[in-house]
Amino acid sequence: MVQPTNLTRHDGLLAAISASLAGGAAAGWLSTIPTLAGVGAGGFVATLFVLTSLFVVPPT
Repeated sequence: MVQPTNLTRHDGLLAAISASLAGGAAAGWLSTIPTLAGVGAGGFVATLFVLTSLFVVPPT
């Protein structure tokens, strides 16, 4: 396996998007809140990451 040497901010944002969605789903599944609410909250956070990657730190 080849290790990437030049990770960018957008690589971290992609990881954060998937982690927030998975974290929201896990929180909904493992806690007393409804799963839909957990996925919705994770989706909201993922949307903030997408907007950050598009408008705050746009790709060059």
